[in-house]
Amino acid sequence: MSKARILVVEDEVIIALQLEEKLKSLGYEITSTVNNGDETFKKAEEDNPDLILMDIRIQGEKDGIEIAEIIRSKFGIPVVFSTAYLDEERIERAKITMPFGYVLKPIQERDLRVTIEMALYVAKVDAERSAVEEKLKESEKLFRSIIEDTPVLICQFLPGGEIKFVNQSYCDYFKKTSEELIGKSFLTLIPKEDKESVWETISALNSENSVMTHDHKVILPNGSVAWQRWTNRAILDSDNKIVSYQSIGEDITKQKLTEEALKKSESRLKEAQAVAHIGYWELDSPSGTPAWSDEIYRIFGLDTETDAPSFSEHQNIVHHEDWPRLEKSIAILNEDGTPFSIQFRIHRSNGEIGWMHSKGTAEIDGTGTVIRMFGTAQDITEFKQAEKQLNQIEWLLSKQSKTKAGSLEYGPDYGDLAQLNTCRVLLDNIGEELLSEIANDYLELLDSSAAIYEKNGDYALGIFSSGWCRYLNQASRNLCNTDYNLDALNSGKWLCHESCWSDASKTAIETGKPNNIECNGGIRIFAVPVRAGDEIVGAVNFGYGNPPDKHDQLLEIAKKYQVDVDKLTELANAYDARPNYIIELAKKRLITSAKLIGKLIEKSDN
Repeated sequence: MSKARILVVEDEVIIALQLEEKLKSLGYEITSTVNNGDETFKKAEEDNPDLILMDIRIQGEKDGIEIAEIIRSKFGIPVVFSTAYLDEERIERAKITMPFGYVLKPIQERDLRVTIEMALYVAKVDAERSAVEEKLKESEKLFRSIIEDTPVLICQFLPGGEIKFVNQSYCDYFKKTSEELIGKSFLTLIPKEDKESVWETISALNSENSVMTHDHKVILPNGSVAWQRWTNRAILDSDNKIVSYQSIGEDITKQKLTEEALKKSESRLKEAQAVAHIGYWELDSPSGTPAWSDEIYRIFGLDTETDAPSFSEHQNIVHHEDWPRLEKSIAILNEDGTPFSIQFRIHRSNGEIGWMHSKGTAEIDGTGTVIRMFGTAQDITEFKQAEKQLNQIEWLLSKQSKTKAGSLEYGPDYGDLAQLNTCRVLLDNIGEELLSEIANDYLELLDSSAAIYEKNGDYALGIFSSGWCRYLNQASRNLCNTDYNLDALNSGKWLCHESCWSDASKTAIETGKPNNIECNGGIRIFAVPVRAGDEIVGAVNFGYGNPPDKHDQLLEIAKKYQVDVDKLTELANAYDARPNYIIELAKKRLITSAKLIGKLIEKSDN
């Protein structure tokens, strides 16, 4: 440890020598010993001692107190006074120089050591404190320059909202001076409709959640409105109570306008997609991860909050007959980037069958590898329905009747039920051939099924033209588990017979009015009573309407008839739907046919 270096100022030679000896014995180094003010100044500058031991009464115009004051202000060297006289006046004068201690003559070694050590320690602490204060001032100066020069807005405000500090950028932004802002509530710069929500957001800060960021609008000096993003921090005291808030903000008006423009653009795009029923899809080639636009979810009837099905899961929503074509198209696209454009059927979430037209292309990297597949998907269900209706009109205009050409040629496995006819009023008086011609007059418009019953329910004629009716009729006949048709008719298990006779035609005979029902097979049956004079002698009917197209309905019928649902789906899709006006025309023809049969019976009786 280095020795403390001391400059001795003493005008009495003997005392000066004694002081030197004592200081050296105490382990201190004497830099110089002088006896007047001028020498003191000179040696203080040359020696730069750690401490000056100053006699108050020395030679020269200035005494030790005056010299000490100059030493303190010029060199900052600590001074300890030595004197034989310390009256009240000298004490008051000495205080001004802020001395580090006093020793009284005759100087005792112990007092000298204690006073010097205390003075050196205090001087050291003062020097360290001064250094820290200087650094702090420099840091504060640097920090303030950063605060003032930064382009971000900085504001400090009290728990009541009153501003206590703003930087220059804040002032420049609102074109106000700090004097105009400090003491005022920052809420005066926020639109009326947003003040409550902003204050609620800031009031939510606490010791556990002391920082948060939020966006809000502000009022500019010209009256216009801008957007800012603020990060607010609650300043807490030792008891975790909020004493103030510090906020750092930036203008995000351009960003907000861009976001709003983007949202508007996305909204218009969605509207356009919804109007055109066109959606966008994307499939990441390496991972197989899909992405859909909202319109594709709508086409399938799915919730947009759910994840898009993976490509392998598409098997569940694409018709099983069309899936292989789509799978192959995607595989080729993924292999070499060959685009595709295909139409296929889909299963909607509500069970309906729809149609989709999808186009696909690929993004290929520099090595020729497909890295992304994307394209469009359009709902063309309405187009397909319109196309089907057009085909129906073309069918009508062609005047071709599949019923006339094939109704009598088709013979069910169980044979001709007219052979069981015991009543024979219609069968004998009209004849099978004429009854068939009459039935064909209305059935040619529908290509479904028709039956003519005697009053007691015996068949005079039965025709099954459509694949749907033929398949279900034979299936329900098989449910009867008997080789005898009469037993089958009476079993109640022949579902198509029960619908056609018990539910439709029998009711028409009993009420004397036309009857319209939904049959077990999912289509409708229209039955009309046949009158010969005042007597009802039978009934005629036909089936009409489209087979169900929802999977759950088809599955229910399949269970009821104990048949394959895929076969039912195939037959339902193959059925050519008829326009409503064709069905109404067929109904009128059926009513006319019933009247014609009745008139022919009347003539036969006469």
